[in-house]
Amino acid sequence: MIRTLYNFLITSASGLLPLVPSQKVQQYSKLQQENWTRLNQFTFQSPIWFHISSSGEFEQARPVIEQLRSTSQQIIVTFFSPSGFEAHKHNDLLDGVFYLPIDTNASVNRFLQLVQPQICILTKYDFWLNYLIELHARNIPICLLSALLTQNHFLFQWYGKKHLEQVKQFAYISTQNQATKELLENYSIASEFTGDTRIDRSLQLPKTPYNNDIIEQFTSNHTSILLGSAWEKDIELFQEHLRIITKRNGRLIIAPHQLNEEFLQHIERNFSAQRLSNCTTIADLAGDVLLIDQIGTLKYIYRYADIVYIGGGFGKGIHNTLEPAAYAKPIVIGPNHKQFVEANEMIKRGGAFAVHSKAELLECLAFLFIKNNRKEAGENAKNYLVEHSGASEQAAKAINEILNKSDLKFA
Repeated sequence: MIRTLYNFLITSASGLLPLVPSQKVQQYSKLQQENWTRLNQFTFQSPIWFHISSSGEFEQARPVIEQLRSTSQQIIVTFFSPSGFEAHKHNDLLDGVFYLPIDTNASVNRFLQLVQPQICILTKYDFWLNYLIELHARNIPICLLSALLTQNHFLFQWYGKKHLEQVKQFAYISTQNQATKELLENYSIASEFTGDTRIDRSLQLPKTPYNNDIIEQFTSNHTSILLGSAWEKDIELFQEHLRIITKRNGRLIIAPHQLNEEFLQHIERNFSAQRLSNCTTIADLAGDVLLIDQIGTLKYIYRYADIVYIGGGFGKGIHNTLEPAAYAKPIVIGPNHKQFVEANEMIKRGGAFAVHSKAELLECLAFLFIKNNRKEAGENAKNYLVEHSGASEQAAKAINEILNKSDLKFA
């Protein structure tokens, strides 16, 4: 009954996509059609197949992909989101990058017949019922990396019963935390608590060569605060404190979560901010607020900050705190962080600080403007990562055992 209803809904939605009067939906429908052309033109060689929801989840898969890259096996990735596909379609680490065809019976069978993967590796909690059923029917093992689940997840509701039956057949599951492992045990599902594979990727970032003379000069001899993945509510939080920050020899670097022109102009007006793209030489620098209007550089720019504020905590939830922690930077976040294991652990250790208002933000910044305080906080944040590293190596070892048809035993 559940699968019948699922198939009716997914097939109906697939058929209606071309008719929806939305430019975004129309574009997605067109991309799905073009995807089949790409798939048919590619030569598949029994690949290791990673399916990843979006660009953010790729950071969880990446260190495992790097571990598996030492083999001669072909590695392909499918994305559900256009942002993930666009960000990684030319990634040299991968042999092929595609969209995931919609989860209808016809598309699933067509895709698997064409690709014939030797294994499927998922990240976090992206489950598509028909793919899971057909993979198991073809005896293709499924692995799940960095699972992060709670009792409220749809898997454990009545309408997730069919999905849960498939998850019980997974060949390997690694979990981000002990709570997920224990939750799965309640449903007789074996797993291994490894921690978050993104930690290994994040710890690589400070070792990655990157230099920007403009930002280095901007932050030199100042206490620099970097607003990473900032939304409008995050920006507003700092606006009335700007005078106090600059009076204490502080400077702001703002890296918005979205780079639409309207939002960029809003920041320029309200902060008298200068865009990085307009600074071709150090002589172009002016003012105390630098606006990062480029994609893909934030994870490297953290090295120039003294204090990092991660956005999203006054909205749906905070963004990536692992990257600034890898640089041993103290981290400030908004109140919506409860579902983020790493943020909660760093708060307990004194490496991250949650603020609920403008007044609390000012108090927190006053504390972190003291050099010894932010140095200790930054070390606390990085120590959490170091102590929880190694998940990707554990997962890659387990996957290789499956590929070699060895018996798999969970820790």
